[in-house]
Amino acid sequence: MGSGRHEPVTRSRDVGPLVLRGEVGVGQFTHGTQELFGWFGGHGLEATGAAFERVGFRPGYPNALTAGLGEAEGGSLLATGLATRPAGAAVAATITVAAGNHAPNGFFNQDRGLEFPLSLGIAALALSLTGPGRFSLDRLLG
Repeated sequence: MGSGRHEPVTRSRDVGPLVLRGEVGVGQFTHGTQELFGWFGGHGLEATGAAFERVGFRPGYPNALTAGLGEAEGGSLLATGLATRPAGAAVAATITVAAGNHAPNGFFNQDRGLEFPLSLGIAALALSLTGPGRFSLDRLLG
């Protein structure tokens, strides 16, 4: 910076948030649409609501709707880098609830533990804290 040289077009610090947003955002979008619409092999809102009831989230349907919307909308916003900080916070909050539901199974994913949702939640929180990076709609729109 002050040396008169121009910064390279792409640096790993520019690409890193893009890659992380893509992975977390697309993953959360697809998971949310599984819950909401039954896409990508999901069960849809009625079955997801019933499953939420079975694990203690009552009423199940509105809780499933809220979770599905948080994941689908938050995920799509993260993936594009639009409203990244609030989207990351929304995804992190939704995933925190999921991680709590998995906690009784222990840590490891192979036992349906909290390892995977915890990792996703931390990644979403990190994006919320650091912002979208250079390659994002947030940056493009100022």
